[in-house]
Amino acid sequence: MSKIIRVIIVITALGLIALVSSQVVQASWGPHASAPKAAQNEVQLPKQEDVQISEPSDTQPEAMGQDGTTRPPNCEGMIIPVTGEYSLCGVAVVEVNIHDDGVEVLIDIEPLPTDVDNVLAGTVNLKCLVDGEIHEGRHDEHAEPVICFAAPPDKEVEVKFFDEDAGAWSSVETTVAAGQACAPANYSGKYILVEK
Repeated sequence: MSKIIRVIIVITALGLIALVSSQVVQASWGPHASAPKAAQNEVQLPKQEDVQISEPSDTQPEAMGQDGTTRPPNCEGMIIPVTGEYSLCGVAVVEVNIHDDGVEVLIDIEPLPTDVDNVLAGTVNLKCLVDGEIHEGRHDEHAEPVICFAAPPDKEVEVKFFDEDAGAWSSVETTVAAGQACAPANYSGKYILVEK
């Protein structure tokens, strides 16, 4: 008989604990007791005349003829004055190691070339400026940029550079690893990613 009484006492105690716990939870999550009755049961929606609709600006996609798109940062290009890694409009990442004062790297995006087949990304226009002037020839003594494009996993890719002296695109030694195709950008000019 004493076992039955103990079981009843334990069940009653557990029931009381559960009841008290639910009251505490309801009190902490429910509407505040001092809130007016209407505020507890109604949701206030703004009236149509209270909602202001802004006109498109020059930076919004509709104004740029790109309905429904968003633009990542640095699509207008950038001047890189210090060593670091820089993302260019979601097209490429340029890692720059600058060696001298007065050296900057200018990068921007141009339309894809029409004289090359199998272009996957680009065109990144990169220029090394020394004291405000474009440096002609190799610029690794002043700055060492490395350009990286996202590499599709199912394609064999390479970075190409437009050699203005030859008037043609030439392959650049490309390293593909961790989903990126990277190449040194030792000359001022245009760089693209192509499928081999």
